Amino acid sequence: MTKDQISTMSVYYTEKYGTPTSSSDAISKLVAMYRDLFDEIPKQEVKEGIAEYYRILCSRELDAYIWIAECLHVTAKKEKQKRTFGYCVGMLRSWMKNGFGHIPNQEEDELVDYFQEVTGFEVKHQARSVIQNLMGKYGIIKVTRMIGNLENASDLGLVLMLHLKELMDNEYSTDVLSESDKANSSM
Repeated sequence: MTKDQISTMSVYYTEKYGTPTSSSDAISKLVAMYRDLFDEIPKQEVKEGIAEYYRILCSRELDAYIWIAECLHVTAKKEKQKRTFGYCVGMLRSWMKNGFGHIPNQEEDELVDYFQEVTGFEVKHQARSVIQNLMGKYGIIKVTRMIGNLENASDLGLVLMLHLKELMDNEYSTDVLSESDKANSSM
């Protein structure tokens, strides 16, 4: 999700439910939100679960109030059997692994698993974003074929050097060109 989307959600939730003044106030508002959205009185384990995930997200310096509020709203729109706190927990755990608002799909998960199997490297949030982008640009079949070509590529130093080159090109490419142009023009 973009920062604008998150900002818009933040405004929506604070306008609808108020701005929490403390962690305990935020947890109380989230419990009340659960009650309203799920049309049931939350059991003690749900209250404790909301508090636990609130603390976990805060300890990771994430906006726990917005994350849980969005998760509750998304889950409340699901079919009846999925409208559970357990489903919310699963969604939060997925977001903690793959990024806020991530909606997994089977093809993407299979591609990530295949990449991990071929390369031996774990795919984290930023790398998953790259795979999502490649799937959108080239399609899953082409990306899958190219991942297969990585099987014997075991030189991590080369990968890091290529990344360093990209970073250097992005940061200094115009400066280097202008310096070399100056040097060539003075000859």
